Amino acid sequence: MITTKEELIVKLRSINACESAIDYIDGQPDLQTAWENCRPSYLWWLVRHTVKLTPQQSVEFAKVSAVYAKFVAERAAERAAEWAAERAERAAERAAEWAAERAAEWAAEWAAERAAEWAAHENGVMTPREYINSRWSMEQVLEELDNI
Repeated sequence: MITTKEELIVKLRSINACESAIDYIDGQPDLQTAWENCRPSYLWWLVRHTVKLTPQQSVEFAKVSAVYAKFVAERAAERAAEWAAERAERAAERAAEWAAERAAEWAAEWAAERAAEWAAHENGVMTPREYINSRWSMEQVLEELDNI
């Protein structure tokens, strides 16, 4: 089974994962941290490429994603100006501290995703990350990936 970031990166490259996903893994301290903080789109891509999904699971994920997207869009419309100003200020501060454009872009995306997930959770809306984690563990996906 895959037990290190390095093994995972080799395997991800063998199945043509995008470079940004590989860079993400490489920047994490360990596999567990990478799994817990991973973008839902990366998790879903990995699940789709490793686990034998049933049509029902794909439909369930699409429904969860649609409900989540609707929820996020509604909240964004309600709070866009205030939220954007606050996040822009925080992102600018982080960008200045990190002094790296790539890190600042990732931080802004991460902050937006985490804020949306928190708001969804507070309102009882399942997030794509919660859907994935409720059906597949990191160990299951890594074991399937190891068998490819």
